[in-house]
Order: sequence, then C-alpha cells, then structure tokens
Amino acid sequence: VTFRGSSYDSYYNEYSGSVTIPKTVTYNGTTYSVTSIGKGAFWNCFRLTSITIPNSVTSIGRWAFEYCSGLKSITIPNSVTSIGGGAFKGCEALTKLNYNGTQAQWKQIERDGDWMVGSSIEFIHCRDMMIAREEEEVSEKEIIEIVVVEDEEVEEGEEIFMIVDN
Repeated sequence: VTFRGSSYDSYYNEYSGSVTIPKTVTYNGTTYSVTSIGKGAFWNCFRLTSITIPNSVTSIGRWAFEYCSGLKSITIPNSVTSIGGGAFKGCEALTKLNYNGTQAQWKQIERDGDWMVGSSIEFIHCRDMMIAREEEEVSEKEIIEIVVVEDEEVEEGEEIFMIVDN
C-alpha cells in the first residue's frame, strides 16, 4: 500500500477493492514495522470493500476509515489497543466488525466515545461471542431454544415464552 498524498485528505478514494496492510514497509533501504493506521488514512475510499490489518498494528487513528461507504469487511487484530473517534463514520455497508480476540480483550481496547458514530456497525464479532452495538452480549457458545406455549389461556402479565438451556 502506497500513500501518495501530503495530507489525510489528498488523493482520497485512491484505494479500492480488497486492501491488505503490510506488516512492514521499506523506505530508503530501511524496513519499518507498521504499527498504526493514521488519521484519515483511508478517508472517503468509497470503493474500498475489505481490509486486512496485520497483527503489528496497535492503533487505528481518528477518521481512519471515515466515509468508506463500500467497506463490507474488516478484521481488527487483537494487537490493537486503541481506536480513534469517527474511525468508522459513514461506513454504511459495514454491519459487522470482526475482532480476532476475545470479548474480554475487546473491552480492554481504549476507544473514543464516538468511534462508531455514523456507521452501520450492529455487531462486534469476537472469537468467543458477539457484542451488539448497544453493548448487549449474545454468546455464540450457548445454545438456547425459545418454546412458545400454544393453546393455553394466558393471563395478562404472564410469561408466554420460556428459555430452555440445551
């Protein structure tokens, strides 16, 4: 991946399709580890559809993927420790964010309060469970069955659904 701009808003929409961020880059004969996705790095890349972030990255900057309206798939490695505000603002096609760590690890990430404001993210899919946007946790490891009680008189205020652990 080569960034040709002089600022975060020059050469916008330069990237399209699937992009893999490399673990290292070499510049003038020196190899550097890629440890962050900078402020506005992919700003307004509306033709970007998926992105793979290496486990060398520890931070995702403010507005990093802002207005990447075609972005459908992103996986955040468990090496990430911070996500900046507005990082996924305007990502209309992105409904599920994949995280390569556990729910406990996800909760340790420092996230600006508005990191997903203006996005369509509904779920954060961790290795051990899914977290709804409203921070309601839904375990994928538990199997539950909802049994509807039929043909019975139900009094007002009575429960008509029952949850049974399998």
